[in-house]
Amino acid sequence: MPGPQLYRGYLRAYDPAVPTAAAGLALEVELEVWRARLPQDDRDLWDWLLQTDDETVMGLLAVAVASSVTAVERAQVAGREPTHGDRLAQALGLDVANWWEATPETYFDRVSKKLISAAVAERVSPEAAENTAGLKKGAMSKIAAERLQGRRWLPEILRTPIASAVEPIVVPMDADEAGAIELPDEAFAEAAE
Repeated sequence: MPGPQLYRGYLRAYDPAVPTAAAGLALEVELEVWRARLPQDDRDLWDWLLQTDDETVMGLLAVAVASSVTAVERAQVAGREPTHGDRLAQALGLDVANWWEATPETYFDRVSKKLISAAVAERVSPEAAENTAGLKKGAMSKIAAERLQGRRWLPEILRTPIASAVEPIVVPMDADEAGAIELPDEAFAEAAE
């Protein structure tokens, strides 16, 4: 089973708090549970998988995906197409605000004063942002973290995009009476995604 270095290694470059963050700690607990459940000899793993029920295999797959999928590197362009990470987050109903909070170390010390002001203006008020505009970056960063603490603010890149509504295709109850059913081409395009 992958060790903590697999997910902590690449994420640590983005957030040094990964080893002690709630999500990192929760994943480490899951990894330890799976390390205890899996065969110790890698040669026995395939037989173990074939003999294991589907629910257990799906649980293992979920932990493997959680410890290896990254959505860190994605375009930060307004109106961009959702990435695979976005779609996974939507499917899971992921709200990063349950697992992460902006602090000087995890965000504010790493971005411009303009972005710090924008965060405070968005979640607190434009006046609160203006009050800190003349401060040095270190002080501004600390005050922004204090003002945003507990307010569930996330930078745009960590927000789960809202899935676009897809209109359901209505199929008559008795298809024989309705004759041939023609489905719109876009239904197939959406299904292929």
